[in-house]
Amino acid sequence: MNDQNISSALLIYNRDYLLQLRDFNEQISFPGMWGLFGGHIEKGETWERALARELCEELGISVTPSEYIGKIEIPGFQIHLGLVRLHGEFCSLDLREGQEIGVFSLKQIVEGRLVSKKYNKNYTLTPGCKAAFEFYQSLDRIEKE
Repeated sequence: MNDQNISSALLIYNRDYLLQLRDFNEQISFPGMWGLFGGHIEKGETWERALARELCEELGISVTPSEYIGKIEIPGFQIHLGLVRLHGEFCSLDLREGQEIGVFSLKQIVEGRLVSKKYNKNYTLTPGCKAAFEFYQSLDRIEKE
């Protein structure tokens, strides 16, 4: 079986990171976990185009990634990771997929303190999200808190 090609965003607003609490539908990958925004790269799409499309579909915003962070691999997935800094776009976010947008500091992410305000419950990171933050930290480019 081939790995799925995914394009995902590290969405940064100020010095915090935006994550998506995935739907609880057992038919999707990693239901009920915090993950990055993004999705499948369709045939003929670049990672940038796929990410722009997915961010429009999931959040109703029209942005392009500011830079390519790199490719990470976890079992079953190849994830192309792009950096997206949100400024004024943050106010216009319209969650169209998932249960909630979470805004977390790096410290909260690393410590696993990812509480849903909507459900008042802690949820874990998807394996891809965890790998993405570990990879990003290894590059020593994390925005200082």
